[in-house]
Amino acid sequence: MSEKNSRAPQGEQALAPVIVRRSKKGEDHDGHHGGAWKIAYADCVTAMMAFFLLMWLLGSTSKYDKQGIEDYFNTPLSSLIGGNEGTAAARPSVVQGGGRDISDTRPGDGSVYRIERMRPVLSEPREPELPLHTPSVASVTLAAIIAVIAWISIVAQADVTIDRTLARGLSVFDGFARMSSYLTNLTVLACAICFTCVALRAQRSAPARFFRQPTVVTAVVVYMVFVGIAYNLLLRGLWSPAAFRLLLNESLHSVLPMLAALYWVLFVPRFHLKLRHCLLWLVYPLAYLGVTFWRASLSDFYPYPFINVEMLGLRHVVLNSALLFGGFLMLMAVFVGINSRRRR
Repeated sequence: MSEKNSRAPQGEQALAPVIVRRSKKGEDHDGHHGGAWKIAYADCVTAMMAFFLLMWLLGSTSKYDKQGIEDYFNTPLSSLIGGNEGTAAARPSVVQGGGRDISDTRPGDGSVYRIERMRPVLSEPREPELPLHTPSVASVTLAAIIAVIAWISIVAQADVTIDRTLARGLSVFDGFARMSSYLTNLTVLACAICFTCVALRAQRSAPARFFRQPTVVTAVVVYMVFVGIAYNLLLRGLWSPAAFRLLLNESLHSVLPMLAALYWVLFVPRFHLKLRHCLLWLVYPLAYLGVTFWRASLSDFYPYPFINVEMLGLRHVVLNSALLFGGFLMLMAVFVGINSRRRR
């Protein structure tokens, strides 16, 4: 009995299975984390890089570039059409980058040059030339029409003046001198040159670039409008021309001033106007008055009755000149105010 009982555990021990447990390293952690944290970390790093890049751009961009970017997102089309070298619309790069310029051939390690380039550039913005970089057919056509009318009028006026001078026994030179004594003829000549340069946009000479500046075009337009207003208020009732002289007179004093003002309203964009520009606009009328009085002292000829010292007296002429100059200042203030109220 005891022997039987002693054998049973040995059989059971012989038939018991052997269990082998195998475990894979890291198997318990896959269910908790996975690979999503890597994607989240990459997104966080990308966002941090974008943020610091934006901070660097804001810190190293000039105020003119920021204004250009703001103008572009406010009105993209007008910023593109009216973009100048002071805005981002006309620059190949928004930010003036740092580091050594690879095109620089100066000796040295370029450390000083790199410091200069890293500073924000606060240069004065340059105004765009007229017509704009993408001019419409209407703007060029209107400028060409104004130039043609001005040239025809000035040539016709020269023919009339020279014929009258020769009839009095004087020379051709005296005819040109008499013609240059009138403010209308000088202003129409300046208008013809200015709008010819605007119409011939392919011309890149220094005089053409000068007359295409918005400040210069605006000054010429102010002069033309002043001539038209002064003639129609002060001189229209003094004589009554007929036929050809009537057509020529209306072209000089009515048609050209209205067309020049129309071009300025439609096609001259808002520009940055400084005090020195306004002071330069005053040189032409003041120089004309000075030269006219000097020539009158030599020849006793006054082109307009309201500045005739012999008829009115010096005091009255000075008062008339002051009133005319004040009227010109008021007209100039109107154009300056309209320019400041325009949208960019």
